[in-house]
Amino acid sequence: VCSEAAVYALRWLTFSVCGPESGLRKNANRSPLRPTTAAATLYGVSFFELVALGIPTVVFSPYGQKDKDELSEIKRLEIAYVASNEVEATNMLARLIKDEGERDRLSSNCKKLMGNYNGKRFAHEVQTLLSSVTEAKR
Repeated sequence: VCSEAAVYALRWLTFSVCGPESGLRKNANRSPLRPTTAAATLYGVSFFELVALGIPTVVFSPYGQKDKDELSEIKRLEIAYVASNEVEATNMLARLIKDEGERDRLSSNCKKLMGNYNGKRFAHEVQTLLSSVTEAKR
């Protein structure tokens, strides 16, 4: 029995980041992600879009240990909550939605990392993140 009732507006977004309909390439301020309080996503392009926009995020990989090093670096940087599976991601997202201070902290960490968002900065940060993981594997 749930002792606390809450209503959250959830939007399940699916769209192509490569297609002309995405809107993300033309104007990040018009992105369907922009007014989002918090998000949960698989590790991949959508995760980096959320980070670039400063949206507090829970991320996980459904591919076992494949993305372990990258997720470890994300956790170390404190730019997102890292979950081990979809059940943990759902629980983490519920906590994040309720905790405005934690949302602000994650958002601030993302914005510090990304600076003023633009494609060049985004590409540089992704390259830096992936390089640090590659060097750690050596």
